[in-house]
Amino acid sequence: MQMFGVYSEFYELMNQDKNYKGECEFVYRWANNPKTILDLACGTANYWEYFPVTPVGIEVSKDMIDRSPNKNMIIQANITRYKFDKLPEFDCILCLFEAMNYIHKHDWWGRLPIKKGSSFIFDIWDKDKVDEDGFHTTEKTVDGVTRIITPERIGNTVYLTLTIHTKEAAHTEVHTMHLYSEDQIRKFCRDNFKIADKVETDGWQTWYRLERI
Repeated sequence: MQMFGVYSEFYELMNQDKNYKGECEFVYRWANNPKTILDLACGTANYWEYFPVTPVGIEVSKDMIDRSPNKNMIIQANITRYKFDKLPEFDCILCLFEAMNYIHKHDWWGRLPIKKGSSFIFDIWDKDKVDEDGFHTTEKTVDGVTRIITPERIGNTVYLTLTIHTKEAAHTEVHTMHLYSEDQIRKFCRDNFKIADKVETDGWQTWYRLERI
């Protein structure tokens, strides 16, 4: 079942309380005010309004792109297979809102079109933090729409069954996420990046700023 198929219709509704403005301002400053940005797994990219520059995006879900006000700036592609060779080098590359946890392989980092010394910034669900708290079923209702998330963890892979209940029907899709530790992030860097900075949060989220070597 496709991830972000039917759920793409309700994604913005269910995440309207997220601090998009604060996170965008934070990463923009952290990346030293870049003039060009490549945003990986950007979804609908509605949050781009909070950047002083308009990024170029890459997103695998056509449903998410179709709902974007920036669809003309988004390439539909799977970043694990995308060659990036037709793109210029960017001042900054982003992968926000734990989208990195949706990606199951990371041998593509070396192909990223980024200038030497520039920042690759992302946030993840940190494996060590998740190990401490564990998963549980959650339920959220907004404007008459209810989302139930039922998790099942097998090793470092988490299967999230998302069920959306509306007045008309119920829709279900399964999202597969992968948990990563700092040791794994260092391995993914290989000889292409180094960890330049790291910011912990009170929750599961950990921010990394890598620097292109």
